[in-house]
Parts: sequence; structure tokens; C-alpha cells
Amino acid sequence: MNTSLFTDLILGVLLVITCWLFYLFHNTRVDDKDITSFGDLLPLDNIYPANLIRQAGLSVFRNRLLYWSIKLSLAITAVIMALEFMPTMPVWLHILVSVIAFFMLDGWLLLKRQMRKQRIDASLEFFISLLVVYLQSGTPLSQAFRLSAKYGLTKEHPLADELLLLSLELESGRDRQRAFADLAKRTGVQNLNKLAAIINIGLQIGSPLINCLQSQLSAIQQQRQQLVNSKINRKSLEVLLPMLLVCFPMFLVLVFFPAAIQFMDLLSVLADSL
Repeated sequence: MNTSLFTDLILGVLLVITCWLFYLFHNTRVDDKDITSFGDLLPLDNIYPANLIRQAGLSVFRNRLLYWSIKLSLAITAVIMALEFMPTMPVWLHILVSVIAFFMLDGWLLLKRQMRKQRIDASLEFFISLLVVYLQSGTPLSQAFRLSAKYGLTKEHPLADELLLLSLELESGRDRQRAFADLAKRTGVQNLNKLAAIINIGLQIGSPLINCLQSQLSAIQQQRQQLVNSKINRKSLEVLLPMLLVCFPMFLVLVFFPAAIQFMDLLSVLADSL
């Protein structure tokens, strides 16, 4: 009894510690301390998935210890729970549970990164439209990014965080081409990668940035329209299938059944005549 109580106490403490560590990990959002080039993140990938954590919108340099602490805590907690509630389970299942718990944080990061990409991609069209308006009014590039992020997006929006960091990079005198390229790599959004490439090409050949942004805006709008059309076509097929399942039996009853009765009557008449 005392052993069971002691195990439950350890399990409760581990759960509290895990939740607390995850809370700290989840709330370490990127800020001005995370201004860094993408090349600075590559050496950290040998230690832990720095690129994945950065694209999920979390601080890379402040989460190194928290990342491994959470993974170890999850694995130990899963083993203790398995031993407590399923003591007759085979050893290899205990190991499997521990391995799955160890990689649960990576699965959560993948899901968070995907959701973050979708939020950024959904707001990109409006942001570029607002950015074009600011540039047409004569606003400097770094200030235009800052104002677009401040007034066009909410403070909690992931694109606002990235754009504020970009404006700080540009105001600090960093090379524009590297700043835009690192922005696309830090987020992992394909449309931002295209936008960075177009802006870099425009800066190299001296083309006005407004024309580059408008061309990218047109491409995003066309891509979004194609996505809407594909969804409409998919919904039409989803609606058509139940209609076919309902209408086809009715068609058989209304058309083929009377014809089959007449054919049977004809056969009976022929049989009587013979």
C-alpha cells in the first residue's frame, strides 16, 4: 500500500513537472533576441531540431534545455504509468510506450508548425496589399513592414512576429537580400519563399518593389482562386455521389421495372398461344 502511494506521488510530481516545463516551452515566443540568420540554426540541428522549433514560432536558443527535459520527462512518466496501471504488459510494450512518449513533443511541433504555416499563408494576401499601399505612399521599406504588421495583423499573429523581426533587421542595417531569404526559411512558407525571391531579384536588377509585390499578389490571388475552384469541384462531387445512390435505384424502379412486367406479360401471352 505504501509502495503504491509512493509511486502515485512520484507520478503526480512528474506530471506537474512535465506540464510546467511544457508551459514554459510553449510560451517562449520569438522576440528581438531571436534575430539570427538561418545559417546560425544549422549547427543546432545536430543537437535538437532547431529549424522545426523556429518554424513553429518558438525560441530556438532559450528552448534547448527545455526541449530535452520535456522529452525525458514524458518518457519516464509514460513508463511509470504503464507499470502502475498495466503491470502485466510485456517489456517490449513498455519500451514502445516510452519511445512513443519520447517523440510526442516532436509530433506536437510538427502540428504546430503546420498550423502556423496555414495562418501565415492565409494572411499573406492582405499583408502584401497593405504593404503596397504603404510603399505607394512613400513609406520606407522597413517602416512599411512594421506598419503593415502593426495595423494589418493582430499582435498574436505569427506573421506579425516575423515581420517585426524583419523590420528590426532592416533598420539595423542588415543586407536586405539575406534578411528576406532568412525570413522565408525561418517560416517555411512557400509563398513567402517566392516573395523573398521576387524581392531579391527586384533589388538586384533595380526593379521597383511595388511592381514585384503586385506581381506576387496577383500570383497568390490566382493560386487562391484555383484552390477555391478545386474545393467547389470536390464539394460538387461529394454532393453528386449521394444523389446517384438515391436516384439510380429510383431510375431502375420507374423505368426497368414496368418494362420487365410488360416483357413478362408478353412471354406469358406467347406461352398461352403455343
